[in-house]
Amino acid sequence: MAAYVVAEVEVTDPVVYEEYRKLVPATIASMDQARKWYHSPEYAPALALRLKAARSKVLLVEGAA
Repeated sequence: MAAYVVAEVEVTDPVVYEEYRKLVPATIASMDQARKWYHSPEYAPALALRLKAARSKVLLVEGAA
C-alpha cells in the first residue's frame, strides 16, 4: 500500500535545510516503512537538521497504490 508523508515546513535556515533535503529521499518508501523511517537511525541525522532549520508538522497518511 502506498503511504505519503505530508509536511508543513517553514524554513528558518535555508543552508542547513538544503542539507536535510539531500539526505531524505534515500531513507523512505510505504506506511509501515514510513513509521520505521521517521524513527530510524538512518533518518535521525536528517531529522536533527530539519528540527534545527525549520518549524514543521509532519503527517504520515495511508494511500492507495
